[in-house]
Amino acid sequence: MRLHRSLISILAATVLVAGAHAAQEGLESQPPTLRLDAAANLEVVEDTAWASLTVEREAREAKDAQRQAAAAFAKVVAQAKETSGLDVRTESFYTGPVYGRDGKIASWRSRGEIRIESKNTSAVAQAAAELGTQARLTGSGFYLSTTARTQAEKGLIGTAVEEFQGKAKVTALALGFPQTEIKEISIGQSGYNPRPPGPMMKSMAMSAEMASRATEPLPMEPGKATVSVTVSGAVTLKR
Repeated sequence: MRLHRSLISILAATVLVAGAHAAQEGLESQPPTLRLDAAANLEVVEDTAWASLTVEREAREAKDAQRQAAAAFAKVVAQAKETSGLDVRTESFYTGPVYGRDGKIASWRSRGEIRIESKNTSAVAQAAAELGTQARLTGSGFYLSTTARTQAEKGLIGTAVEEFQGKAKVTALALGFPQTEIKEISIGQSGYNPRPPGPMMKSMAMSAEMASRATEPLPMEPGKATVSVTVSGAVTLKR
């Protein structure tokens, strides 16, 4: 009986050892995997110009400030819409209290903001100057449109993939593996880096010199945005 149990124990141990060796051989037979990423970048001229203008009115009563600002704001919006090819939208309109030195409400101020934009820089520059006689210019600049960004990304995909394959090949050769095979791969767009908006204008009233030049086009020059496409994945190293 004892001999029978001993034989069973020996056979079980042999099976376990054989299984362990088989698992180890299976792991050793699996080729190594290399994970890496690559990117392709391109600077693209920003194709859309924009400008923001605000209308402000102040009065003792909130309703009066709101009424006066709304009337002036509507006039500015209507004038902006008269420019062909100009995208016009209202950003915000609100009324808030103005406090005096004693901490009490001295008056009320209503403020409305309008944003104009177009791929025609001249149209934005001229409209901003003309609207500047009735509203305050609070910012202007450029950005890269979604259409232009998507087009640039499509052109970068091939370059990014080639960069990925080249990087994989060089790394594999350095490790002593002459061949590689793509195991998994993913492509992503990391967006772009637009130029930050220009500084806000602090003065609420235009000087006489500024008023005399108000209809002159606003000087505007586009910058560049960086568009990036990234390729990430894993390759199997083969001898």
